[in-house]
Amino acid sequence: MKIIHISDLQYQASERKDRIDKFIKKIINHYKETNEKPLIIYTGDLVEDAFKSEMTAHRVQLQEFVDEGFEMLICPGNHDQKKNGYNVRFNDANLTMFSEIFSDLLPQGKHFYNEDYNDLLSWPLVHQYGSYFFVGLDSNEGMHN
Repeated sequence: MKIIHISDLQYQASERKDRIDKFIKKIINHYKETNEKPLIIYTGDLVEDAFKSEMTAHRVQLQEFVDEGFEMLICPGNHDQKKNGYNVRFNDANLTMFSEIFSDLLPQGKHFYNEDYNDLLSWPLVHQYGSYFFVGLDSNEGMHN
């Protein structure tokens, strides 16, 4: 199994959109002619701040992976759950919004606990691929409101 591990892109439209677009297209083009795409594991800080506009714009970018046949696992990070400089405390509403925006990018039928249970709210996040288990943990435990 091939894996591409992505972390901390911290999408912010004003600063990183073009660089992330180029990065995604480069990966897609590299695997364009292969039938077996690597699994993408994205471990947090997808966005810079937990703003809906950043999340929805970055989700459009990530949809390109799914459209090209890649499967993706996502685990939210601290930037995905709080608005830095605006709300230094974690907010469960931000995590719920994150899950609503990104959870449909997750592969169906791979969730370890229940095949129909594909949100990004319940810890640990566990997905199984053959004999491999991918576990996402909440490293922000105790910081939520």
